[in-house]
Amino acid sequence: MKRDARERATRGNDRSVISGVPHSSAADWMFLQPAILDQMHDSIIVTDLEGIVTGCNRASSQIYGYSPEELIGRSVSILYPQEDRHLLYEQVFPTVLATGEFHGEQRNRTRSGDSIYIHLSLSLLRDGEGAPIGVVGFSVNVTQQKLGDLAIQRHDDVQRQLNAERADNDMMRLLFTAVERAEDVFLITDAEPVDLPGPRILYVNQAFEKMTGYTASEVLGQTPRILQGPKTDRAALDRIRTALNSWKPIREEMTNYRKDGSEFTVDLSIVPIADDKGWYTHWMAIQRDTTEQTQMREEIALKESRLHFLTESIPQLLWTSNKYGECEFVSQACARFLGVEASACYGQGWFQFIHPEDLERSVKVWREAVAQQHTFIVEYRLRRHDGEFIWFLHRAVPRISDTGETMEWIGSSTDIAQQKRSEEAIRQTEKLAAVGRLASSISHEINNPLASVTNLLYLLGTQPSLTKTSQEYVRTAQEELARVTEITTHTLRFHNQATSPVPTRMAELLDSILSFYRPRLTSAGIVVRREYERTEQLTCLAGDIRQALSNLIANAVEASEPGTRLRVRLRNSVTWRYRKHRGIRITIADSGHGIPLETRHRIFEPFYTTKGITGTGLGLWIAKDLIAKHEGRISLKSSTEPNRHGTVFSILFPYEPNKAISS
Repeated sequence: MKRDARERATRGNDRSVISGVPHSSAADWMFLQPAILDQMHDSIIVTDLEGIVTGCNRASSQIYGYSPEELIGRSVSILYPQEDRHLLYEQVFPTVLATGEFHGEQRNRTRSGDSIYIHLSLSLLRDGEGAPIGVVGFSVNVTQQKLGDLAIQRHDDVQRQLNAERADNDMMRLLFTAVERAEDVFLITDAEPVDLPGPRILYVNQAFEKMTGYTASEVLGQTPRILQGPKTDRAALDRIRTALNSWKPIREEMTNYRKDGSEFTVDLSIVPIADDKGWYTHWMAIQRDTTEQTQMREEIALKESRLHFLTESIPQLLWTSNKYGECEFVSQACARFLGVEASACYGQGWFQFIHPEDLERSVKVWREAVAQQHTFIVEYRLRRHDGEFIWFLHRAVPRISDTGETMEWIGSSTDIAQQKRSEEAIRQTEKLAAVGRLASSISHEINNPLASVTNLLYLLGTQPSLTKTSQEYVRTAQEELARVTEITTHTLRFHNQATSPVPTRMAELLDSILSFYRPRLTSAGIVVRREYERTEQLTCLAGDIRQALSNLIANAVEASEPGTRLRVRLRNSVTWRYRKHRGIRITIADSGHGIPLETRHRIFEPFYTTKGITGTGLGLWIAKDLIAKHEGRISLKSSTEPNRHGTVFSILFPYEPNKAISS
């Protein structure tokens, strides 16, 4: 094909570009005179549809350096650099064939290999019937203009770069000044080694010397390990080392040491610094002295700990509520008492723990207090974790702001169950005292009539006219009257107690108590077995001892089953602690049902009773107190086994107490 094109181009004697135009297209070129084409400064090149040069003007040789003979018959792609030739066949020619023309700036190559820039305009050539037969191209050399534009652009780029560098330098100076004058420490080290001896310090700011006491010259080339000491957290150091080995930032709070050895706490942040290629080259550490903040936190934590300890150690249950009266906090002691999580009391949840009989009244008083901003005081019962309701005195005061608005309510609940029981005991005691005074008065008043009746019965019994049967009746009446006299005497003894210790025969005292309970013992068929040894008189308050032993014997009688035996023993003994201290031991043993193991440790507690509403829970408590007043000791043994049940109380009184006994 190239050979045919060259043959066509060289046909004829004319060596102008027109001679290179195919004969079939001569009509298109008739108006283009050779002299005119060769005088044009723009390159004109004609190719066939496959890009083979079929003609060119003189300017083409001037621009590209190829003679017409060197161009004609060759592919126009020789005018393109190797790396741009694909554009000719992928963009330029397809565009001309599709649209009939192409306009654009192209980079070409001269015969000497220099690159030039041209503005290229292509048009499609057609024959007389309109069929495409070739392409004509006009090239304008715009290299100088392009270079000028590039120079201007380069100048602008350089200027912009200089301006940017100047701005960067100004910013760097500003940043350096800011870092130097910062209150926090800035420290830069090498990126490696992370392990011993550690990265070297390359830069520290002025704050470093203020914080640590080291000058920059003293630490440059050293490692940050010079700031560590005995109290530096080793776990924190391990976490830092792990982060550095992973090239990750890390933040820790730790204890460091100044040059003078004093401690200070820092908030330490370490971040890696990378170069333009993304390689980590340095570490930057920022340290803020948090010694004061740490001390404040420790003081706050200590105060909170003390407050928490105080809250949990006082006997009251503490709670708070918001200005609307909704619970927001309860102490752990309160939650434990109720047997729930604290959150169960929040809002109006605490209502569920109030006794149903107290709920309406208590809630009404509470809401009135909230509405009127006055102190809330009310007594109501709370359900304990075991289901028992306990009396509490509840008190709350509002915390008022400067504007007069309620901020919150601070409340406490005080266990008054003991107080309630004490009040009830006082009422019972007053009743018993009144009954005792009445019984004493009655006993005193009937003594004279009893004496008269006794004398009359004596005189009646001496009458010889009485029949034997009548004499028997008189004797029986005398016995019963003697029993009435003994009862009144015993009643008077209980009420009229001595105010100072006196020698007392314990056997006689025990007999008087047993005589008092003789009717109950007889009716129940309980046999009393007395085992008395000869003992010395015990110096004591006989009334107190009579009351204590009477309570123990009464409990034994009540616990014994009909037909059983009650054993009362009196003997000499010695004290448990000092064997040389002599004393007297009294043992009272019954064959009752026994005291269960789970309740034995509580029987001497005040108000604890196993008798239900018939008991006050004061008998054994009072007995123990009266015995202790005489420096005595009381102990018990009990069994509930089916074939071996009963209870034994043992009381030991010293003959010579260490302290004087007072009534």
